Amino acid sequence: MQLHGSNAAVVFGPNGIGFQSRERVTKLAAVSVEKIAKTSDFVAMAVSEARLSQGLHNLIHEQRKPFDMSGMADFIRWVVGDVMKEEADTIAANGFDPRKLGEPIAAVARRWYCAQLADAPRS
Repeated sequence: MQLHGSNAAVVFGPNGIGFQSRERVTKLAAVSVEKIAKTSDFVAMAVSEARLSQGLHNLIHEQRKPFDMSGMADFIRWVVGDVMKEEADTIAANGFDPRKLGEPIAAVARRWYCAQLADAPRS
Protein backbone atom coordinates (compact mmCIF):
# COMPACT_ATOMS: atom_id res chain seq x y z
CA MET A 1 0.00 0.00 0.00
CA GLN A 2 1.34 3.45 -0.88
CA LEU A 3 0.18 6.70 0.57
CA HIS A 4 0.13 9.82 -1.61
CA GLY A 5 -0.17 13.32 -0.24
CA SER A 6 -2.59 14.25 2.51
CA ASN A 7 -5.40 12.15 0.99
CA ALA A 8 -3.71 8.87 1.99
CA ALA A 9 -5.09 7.16 -1.12
CA VAL A 10 -4.34 3.53 -1.81
CA VAL A 11 -2.69 2.88 -5.18
CA PHE A 12 -3.56 -0.42 -6.83
CA GLY A 13 -1.21 -1.77 -9.47
CA PRO A 14 -1.76 -4.50 -12.02
CA ASN A 15 -0.34 -7.06 -9.60
CA GLY A 16 -2.15 -5.91 -6.49
CA ILE A 17 -1.22 -3.59 -3.68
CA GLY A 18 2.41 -2.56 -3.37
CA PHE A 19 3.76 -4.12 -6.55
CA GLN A 20 4.19 -0.98 -8.62
CA SER A 21 7.77 -0.54 -9.72
CA ARG A 22 9.05 2.97 -10.22
CA GLU A 23 12.51 1.83 -11.32
CA ARG A 24 13.57 2.04 -14.94
CA VAL A 25 15.96 -0.35 -16.63
CA THR A 26 19.02 1.71 -17.38
CA LYS A 27 21.43 -0.99 -18.50
CA LEU A 28 20.59 -3.92 -20.75
CA ALA A 29 22.19 -7.28 -20.22
CA ALA A 30 25.26 -7.81 -22.37
CA VAL A 31 24.75 -10.22 -25.23
CA SER A 32 27.68 -12.39 -26.19
CA VAL A 33 28.22 -12.24 -29.94
CA GLU A 34 30.31 -15.39 -29.69
CA LYS A 35 27.44 -17.22 -27.95
CA ILE A 36 25.03 -16.12 -30.71
CA ALA A 37 27.45 -17.35 -33.37
CA LYS A 38 27.83 -20.65 -31.55
CA THR A 39 24.05 -20.97 -31.23
CA SER A 40 23.43 -20.31 -34.92
CA ASP A 41 26.21 -22.74 -35.86
CA PHE A 42 24.66 -25.40 -33.63
CA VAL A 43 21.19 -24.85 -35.08
CA ALA A 44 22.57 -25.03 -38.64
CA MET A 45 24.31 -28.31 -37.79
CA ALA A 46 21.49 -29.89 -35.80
CA VAL A 47 18.55 -28.92 -38.01
CA SER A 48 19.70 -30.68 -41.16
CA GLU A 49 17.73 -31.38 -44.33
CA ALA A 50 17.66 -35.05 -43.34
CA ARG A 51 16.16 -34.32 -39.91
CA LEU A 52 13.53 -32.01 -41.42
CA SER A 53 12.60 -34.64 -44.02
CA GLN A 54 12.39 -37.24 -41.26
CA GLY A 55 10.09 -34.88 -39.32
CA LEU A 56 7.79 -34.51 -42.32
CA HIS A 57 7.72 -38.29 -42.77
CA ASN A 58 6.89 -38.65 -39.07
CA LEU A 59 4.10 -36.09 -39.35
CA ILE A 60 2.40 -37.77 -42.28
CA HIS A 61 3.05 -41.49 -41.69
CA GLU A 62 3.35 -41.87 -37.92
CA GLN A 63 1.31 -39.02 -36.45
CA ARG A 64 -1.09 -39.27 -39.41
CA LYS A 65 -1.50 -35.49 -39.49
CA PRO A 66 -2.26 -33.55 -42.67
CA PHE A 67 0.53 -31.86 -44.59
CA ASP A 68 -0.99 -28.39 -44.46
CA MET A 69 -0.82 -25.37 -42.17
CA SER A 70 -2.73 -27.22 -39.45
CA GLY A 71 0.08 -29.78 -39.18
CA MET A 72 2.89 -27.24 -38.84
CA ALA A 73 2.81 -27.01 -35.03
CA ASP A 74 3.06 -30.79 -34.70
CA PHE A 75 5.96 -30.83 -37.18
CA ILE A 76 7.84 -28.08 -35.32
CA ARG A 77 7.20 -29.75 -31.97
CA TRP A 78 8.65 -33.02 -33.30
CA VAL A 79 11.75 -31.35 -34.80
CA VAL A 80 12.52 -29.38 -31.62
CA GLY A 81 11.98 -32.48 -29.46
CA ASP A 82 14.14 -34.63 -31.72
CA VAL A 83 17.00 -32.12 -31.69
CA MET A 84 16.80 -31.79 -27.91
CA LYS A 85 16.84 -35.57 -27.46
CA GLU A 86 19.43 -36.52 -30.08
CA GLU A 87 21.79 -33.60 -29.45
CA ALA A 88 21.55 -33.49 -25.64
CA ASP A 89 25.25 -34.31 -25.23
CA THR A 90 26.32 -31.58 -27.68
CA ILE A 91 24.00 -29.07 -26.01
CA ALA A 92 25.48 -29.86 -22.59
CA ALA A 93 29.09 -29.92 -23.83
CA ASN A 94 28.74 -26.44 -25.35
CA GLY A 95 26.96 -25.00 -22.33
CA PHE A 96 23.80 -24.07 -24.21
CA ASP A 97 20.60 -23.36 -22.34
CA PRO A 98 18.09 -25.77 -23.96
CA ARG A 99 15.25 -23.33 -23.23
CA LYS A 100 16.90 -20.75 -25.49
CA LEU A 101 17.40 -23.16 -28.40
CA GLY A 102 13.73 -23.91 -29.06
CA GLU A 103 12.95 -20.64 -30.81
CA PRO A 104 15.83 -20.67 -33.33
CA ILE A 105 15.25 -24.36 -34.09
CA ALA A 106 11.53 -23.72 -34.57
CA ALA A 107 12.27 -20.78 -36.90
CA VAL A 108 14.36 -22.98 -39.22
CA ALA A 109 11.76 -25.75 -39.12
CA ARG A 110 8.92 -23.29 -39.82
CA ARG A 111 10.68 -21.78 -42.86
CA TRP A 112 11.46 -25.23 -44.26
CA TYR A 113 7.91 -26.51 -43.72
CA CYS A 114 6.37 -23.46 -45.40
CA ALA A 115 8.76 -23.81 -48.36
CA GLN A 116 7.86 -27.49 -48.75
CA LEU A 117 4.18 -26.65 -48.50
CA ALA A 118 4.51 -23.96 -51.17
CA ASP A 119 6.29 -26.42 -53.51
CA ALA A 120 3.79 -29.26 -52.91
CA PRO A 121 1.42 -30.11 -55.76
CA ARG A 122 -2.14 -28.93 -55.19
CA SER A 123 -4.84 -31.57 -55.07
